[in-house]
Amino acid sequence: MRYVAIDTPTSGPMIDPLAPVPPDARTAQAWIRRYAASANLDPDRAAEWVRFRARAEALDGADGDHAWAGRLHHMADLLEVADRPG
Repeated sequence: MRYVAIDTPTSGPMIDPLAPVPPDARTAQAWIRRYAASANLDPDRAAEWVRFRARAEALDGADGDHAWAGRLHHMADLLEVADRPG
């Protein structure tokens, strides 16, 4: 299984442009929690960082790849939904 969230020692959680976007907010959070646990990261902070980086990269133009920008926005949206109470 491939994960959208990736951690590197120098840059923190990143997003793999080749990984599929999770189908829903629950799955997005599950993938982040699973990865955070294996990387010994705080899952809430990892999710927030992935959401922030996805949104920033999408708004910055995603290297001109409109499909990638759309997937990044979708990932950020899923993590925002997952972060809402209730």
